[in-house]
Amino acid sequence: MNRNFFKIPSNKVIAVDSGAIRGEMMQAVESLYPGTKSLQALAYAGAGLIGTSVHWATLTALLQSGLSHLVVASTIGAVIGGLINYVLAHRRVFKSRVSHQVALPKFTVVALIGICVNAAVLMISAPSIGAVGAQIVASMIVLLGGFSLNRGWSFRD
Repeated sequence: MNRNFFKIPSNKVIAVDSGAIRGEMMQAVESLYPGTKSLQALAYAGAGLIGTSVHWATLTALLQSGLSHLVVASTIGAVIGGLINYVLAHRRVFKSRVSHQVALPKFTVVALIGICVNAAVLMISAPSIGAVGAQIVASMIVLLGGFSLNRGWSFRD
């Protein structure tokens, strides 16, 4: 694989219409999950945004402090962000009564599936639509798939 495969040339400006992306995402969520499920799907996406923000904040803090190498810092951030996602999904999004001994391993399996799906979508679609477009598509697939699996399996009472 070309080492510069995911590099964006410095002289290129990439504009992403986040409003249009949100609109498309809302339509996809509403068509897949009509009614109250769509609100739950949006809460799931919000929990994911919080976990991702904590991941990035941890990564940045560890790198800027010089305490960690990039990969280690990102891994620590991902684990902390993932645990926050789990707690928010368990308590707030799904209001689950499933024990942590049952739900956490299932949530972890769903997260690992999401990582694999994300990688596959990037490898398949990035050559034709570019890294940014491929990541947007991958994120939407992983978000909706993760919601469905966690709702129906990890946190199902």
